[in-house]
Amino acid sequence: MNVDLQNLARLKVSRELQRLNDAKHEELQRSVGSGRLGAALDARTQIELKYLELACRAACDIWTEAFENSNNERLTQADLNRIYLRVLEIARSRHSALVNSPRTADTPPNFTAVARNVAQEIDAIVGKIRQDLLIRYQEQRLRPSRERSMPSDMHITINAGNVNFGTQVGTIEAALTKIVNQGQTDVAIALHDLADGVARTKELQEEQKKEIMEILAELASQAERQAQSRSKGVIRSLMGRLPLAIGLVADLTTLWQAYGPVLVKFFDLK
Repeated sequence: MNVDLQNLARLKVSRELQRLNDAKHEELQRSVGSGRLGAALDARTQIELKYLELACRAACDIWTEAFENSNNERLTQADLNRIYLRVLEIARSRHSALVNSPRTADTPPNFTAVARNVAQEIDAIVGKIRQDLLIRYQEQRLRPSRERSMPSDMHITINAGNVNFGTQVGTIEAALTKIVNQGQTDVAIALHDLADGVARTKELQEEQKKEIMEILAELASQAERQAQSRSKGVIRSLMGRLPLAIGLVADLTTLWQAYGPVLVKFFDLK
């Protein structure tokens, strides 16, 4: 997707989230002071969940439209993952704001139980949105495909920041460009976003970043080869090492959860 479409989508999402936030606050104001504390908390929670779902679905719809407009009205698996990540980001942000609000003397004793229920409700909301996205994706796959153009000189770059990765970034970029021009866009985007995420994160030391980049560089090299020339043993080893190297870094774990299945499917790992 080009930069103009991305910026337009971001502006649309920002405007819609602001509109929904204003509407939520108006509804919350109308519900203040009605009934006992427990009932008031329940009413507030239901309003928050209502607008959380509206916000997630609005973001999903806007980004879906943007990705489809950039790709002949079709979503790719990578598009699906990127839309889901944006929905998840909104859901997590709203969940954190909702359950981590300061406790006061007016906070009901069952607040912890309510918070657990909120987490379950949010998981259900996000799950339904993901399911709707998958249905849309499958419906598009079943439709006759249009001819998809791919520039022969397309080149992918990774923002390495201030870290010196040696030849690793160049190896990944060259491999990804070749993978894209072979028609495997989903795989290229998966490897690119993982590498870009590693380069950008501030939660890893430089040596840890280099280790992960080394793994991604070898995976990219394997991916650009013909299937019969790849080493399944090497690929399995690399795919096993990658989530361990990522560890508990939240942003990278989320990326791995989204893109890991894309790589497993591409490399035909059972």
